[in-house]
Amino acid sequence: MFSLRLPLLFTWIIVGITLSIGSHAVCPLQAEHNLTQNTSAQARQKCYQLFHIGKKAYEGGDWTKAEPLLKQGLQLAEIAGEKALQADFLNLTGLVYYRRGQLLESLEYFRRALGLFQNNASSDTRILKTMRASAASVLNNMGNAADQLGQIHESLKYKQEAMTIRLAIGDKGKIADSTNALGIAYEHLSECDKALDFYACALKLYEVLQDQEGITDTCNNMGNVYDRLGEYEKALSVYQRSYDVATALDDKIGRAKVLNNMATTYESLGELDRALDLLHDAQRLQDVFGDIQERANTLNNIGNVYADKGNYDLAFDNLFHALELRKSIGNPQAIAETMINVGALYEAFGRLAEAQSLYEQAGKALGKSDDKSFLGRCFSNLANIAAKQVSISGLY
Repeated sequence: MFSLRLPLLFTWIIVGITLSIGSHAVCPLQAEHNLTQNTSAQARQKCYQLFHIGKKAYEGGDWTKAEPLLKQGLQLAEIAGEKALQADFLNLTGLVYYRRGQLLESLEYFRRALGLFQNNASSDTRILKTMRASAASVLNNMGNAADQLGQIHESLKYKQEAMTIRLAIGDKGKIADSTNALGIAYEHLSECDKALDFYACALKLYEVLQDQEGITDTCNNMGNVYDRLGEYEKALSVYQRSYDVATALDDKIGRAKVLNNMATTYESLGELDRALDLLHDAQRLQDVFGDIQERANTLNNIGNVYADKGNYDLAFDNLFHALELRKSIGNPQAIAETMINVGALYEAFGRLAEAQSLYEQAGKALGKSDDKSFLGRCFSNLANIAAKQVSISGLY
């Protein structure tokens, strides 16, 4: 009896990772109202300069460069007593930590930013509306970080709070983003029908808005659900649409994510060479443009395909590398999934004690996650190990 290896892992595209600065910090109106009279024009200009240089570094994937610039700007904003600017620096610094896989640190920065946005004392209704919109962006970011930590119910709460604010403001683009983000949360709670409903609603909104980035993101996410349900033709159809739009946008990160996900479907269909080609294409893009989480997903998936092909040395190499990266991130579900995959390989080679240890560690990790979809497989694998050990002992 062979234990269950977990399937290839999906990569979700999350449009809710948003910057708050774009909506207000460069606005002359807010600068006029929010910056104190004691803040010199030179200090104000330095803050904005540091933010935009740091933002450019973040968007270019140079997080090592972005972090000190943003922290320097945060110190200047704190000295000036400018809370809105502080919140912007905190939010973007949180995004840098998120992209580096330092999820707990990112949540701490997001929480500090949220408190400043929510406690703005301005009497100007336009500024208050901007602060509420910024608070919604930070809540969405918090939801994404909590999701990556396996805290799906907490993620859902943050995303619902963001949606409530956005509905009240009436920003259709942000409402679409929140709708897509809620679909991800429900998918991670294994509520696939509800997830598809949210994705379909988000897609319609993006199509009305002619938001091509939103269309590629949501089609990719819909494909994940169809693959999970075994509806592979539907999955490939929406993946292809996502890939075509991402290509037209020259969105290399988006292309890599879709390629990774298309590979999951071809692996399910038994087209292993095609799956491996797609994963290597994704890997080449991610080596330049991807973040640590995406690289770990692809390594895990490559390891699984090599295992299917019987190339166990390369399977172990890729899975161990993926596990190392995932441990550095701290997502309990992702760690557990790779542990189960490595354990299945150990079990296939009769290394039952090592397999059992990994399954037990995976079970403990999954116990910390709200997504219980793979916990049953972990227990099933442990039962298989126990049965094999009894059978072996009976021979002596």
